[in-house]
Amino acid sequence: MAGTPKNVEALVLALAGGLGVAAAARQAQVSERTAYRRLAEPEFRRRVEAARAELVSQAIGRLAAAGGAAGGRLIQLIAQGTSETVQLGACRAVLEYMLRGVEVDTLARELAELRREVEEIRRGDVNATARGRQATGGAGRAPDGAPGPGSASA
Repeated sequence: MAGTPKNVEALVLALAGGLGVAAAARQAQVSERTAYRRLAEPEFRRRVEAARAELVSQAIGRLAAAGGAAGGRLIQLIAQGTSETVQLGACRAVLEYMLRGVEVDTLARELAELRREVEEIRRGDVNATARGRQATGGAGRAPDGAPGPGSASA
């Protein structure tokens, strides 16, 4: 039972959705042996990973859409919570997620800068990296003032 294109697509989706090989094979109506044989194919594994990435992307989109409502509800609980315990919990949640957001944003910007520097180095434009640090005031230092990973004294 090699599996029709419909069965193969069902197997991709079942595996991407987190089912184990045996359960995914049953759901896709293919043999377990076929599922393992397909998993040995790099192109099939790429399809499973792409499908999984799409599922994750869709979930993130749904959560992002609900983020405004969740934030609004937390603000409402802070202002109108029925008890100080509820208000304190909402305050803690807001502060925790705000700090995490700042952290993630900072890491994302630093990663983008490092990627830019790596690309400049790959192109052989080492001077552009130094100019970029001087322009941004980074000069290869970490936020605490210690030499950072790109500094000469690191």
